[in-house]
Amino acid sequence: MKKLLFLTFFFSFILFSCNDDSDCFTPPEPIVMEFVNSKGENLIQNGSLTKEHFHFLQIAGDTKIGTNFEINHENRVILNKLGWIVGSTTYEAFVNVSKLSRKCGGNKIDNVSFKDIEALSQNGIYQIVVE
Repeated sequence: MKKLLFLTFFFSFILFSCNDDSDCFTPPEPIVMEFVNSKGENLIQNGSLTKEHFHFLQIAGDTKIGTNFEINHENRVILNKLGWIVGSTTYEAFVNVSKLSRKCGGNKIDNVSFKDIEALSQNGIYQIVVE
């Protein structure tokens, strides 16, 4: 009986301790953007920009897919669903994504660069200067 109990425990431990990479995935962190003027004033907070002013598209060849976003309590735009595809993707900005080198897998956003727009990155927040 002790051997049976030991074998049951042993195989249960092996079964639950093995982690298949296909069973888990770490999604990339969201992209957080703050739109400011040249004085550093938040343009959502002062009413110059509203949710209706924003429209984000993921472009893949001739296909354009709308991307959901939210505006948080700090008046910053949050893009939650970006970075699921490894490589560079055009969003009227360039998002470079790479795979995490962990047992569980996942992706991380390495860099976001904006075409013809001044943007500063601090602590994971992209501050975009709009004139």
